[in-house]
Amino acid sequence: MGDHVHQSGSYVDPYRCRFDFTHFSAMTKDEIARVEQAVNAEILKAVPVVTEVLPIEEAKKKGAMALFGEKYGDTVRVVSVGDYSTEFCGGTHLKNSAEAGLFKIVSESSVASGVRRIEAVTGANTLNLLYDTLDTVDRAAAILKTQSGELVNRLTSLMSELREKDKKIEQMQQAAANAQLGNLDESDVNGVKVITAALDGMGADGLRKVGDSLADKYDCFIAVLAGTNEGKSNILCKCSKSAVAKGANAGTIVREVAAVAGGKGGGKPDQAMAGVPDAAKIPEALKAAADIAAKYVK
Repeated sequence: MGDHVHQSGSYVDPYRCRFDFTHFSAMTKDEIARVEQAVNAEILKAVPVVTEVLPIEEAKKKGAMALFGEKYGDTVRVVSVGDYSTEFCGGTHLKNSAEAGLFKIVSESSVASGVRRIEAVTGANTLNLLYDTLDTVDRAAAILKTQSGELVNRLTSLMSELREKDKKIEQMQQAAANAQLGNLDESDVNGVKVITAALDGMGADGLRKVGDSLADKYDCFIAVLAGTNEGKSNILCKCSKSAVAKGANAGTIVREVAAVAGGKGGGKPDQAMAGVPDAAKIPEALKAAADIAAKYVK
């Protein structure tokens, strides 16, 4: 990882180990794999773990690594794993690296600015992780009615199917919205066209698309569109640049329109959205849109 890396803390219990170290960015997948491979290589070598109690100066000459910020006495406990690792340490240790069994990193994260943390499991806990992972894969494969070895291919195919269905749904929603555009209510407020409509079965994304299509049809307008889909009601306000120049503000207008129906929301001057808890009050809110817009358009 680089010469700048230093240990910043560690923890070991019967189930997992934790190691904090200085580093400036998250570890990549490849770096994590290489660290695991390096540790497992030493485990598989079955290297004797030697513990000595030495005068601190002699320990330093031996090249033992000390934890930054730790205080040490005249004598220190030095633990060596062959020629691979030598450090000051007061904890208990294995007699041989092979006793660790197997090492697997389960997470890598940030704990402070410039400090990363890896958590890992060893021995029987690694096997338990493997069994749990294989069980999850098998259950996922069963749900998708495929073999575990074909799970990735099945998921890739399924995601492709879902994307195609999403496109078709989007096209159908757009077609439905266009079909309802003939039911628009229009009024003129100081030279600005105020357009209102209640669009059945239209969610927030659909309302935005309808608003965009109106921008292609009108030059100077304020559109207040309402729709209810899957039990959620929304009101969209979209204002053309020329309407904004005359004082219209979509965020302000949608907030006041939605308030008539007990809703809340807001956004940018050119486009804003509000949620409405009571769909039955949407007609009343839309009816008030022109008067609300008239307060701001000059």
